[in-house]
Amino acid sequence: LGQNVEITETVDEIYAWVIPYLYSIVFTMTMQMYLQAQMKNAIIGVLSVIALVLDIAVTWWCVSVMGGIHGALLGLNVSSWSMVIAEFVYVFGGWCPHTWSGFSTAAFVDLIPMLKLSVTSGLMLCLEYWYTSILVLMSGYAKDANIAISAFAICQYIYTWELNICLGFFGAAWYATM
Repeated sequence: LGQNVEITETVDEIYAWVIPYLYSIVFTMTMQMYLQAQMKNAIIGVLSVIALVLDIAVTWWCVSVMGGIHGALLGLNVSSWSMVIAEFVYVFGGWCPHTWSGFSTAAFVDLIPMLKLSVTSGLMLCLEYWYTSILVLMSGYAKDANIAISAFAICQYIYTWELNICLGFFGAAWYATM
């Protein structure tokens, strides 16, 4: 597509490491929505803190051993999938006795409306990721693409921190009203 060769080579190195992370988001978002609907927000907070500590430790170790972006992405994958596994263990391990009684045919009641909601939610998430990908693709056409993509990455990090701060205040306010 006429992109800068350095950038496309870097993308070739990292895209295979990002795919497992994206699949972990599917599971963790679903499990977190389930746990939030069951008023199990404290366990999400505890598991998130554990995942953060694990992420810092594993990423530090992976970067110091493997070096570079590969170590950072391996640390990200390990911590994100550990969160998924911990949530699955919590839900399927019997700690939700009033909300999870095992698989039954009741899961297939009103399947069509749930499928419609799932497809539209999935499409919304795809549009969000495609929007970001298109912005990265377009910034690759700038005169100095490295600076443009680096500036975009900084903006994304600031946006993510800002969003997480707002979500943290929202969660704290919600928890205080209980």
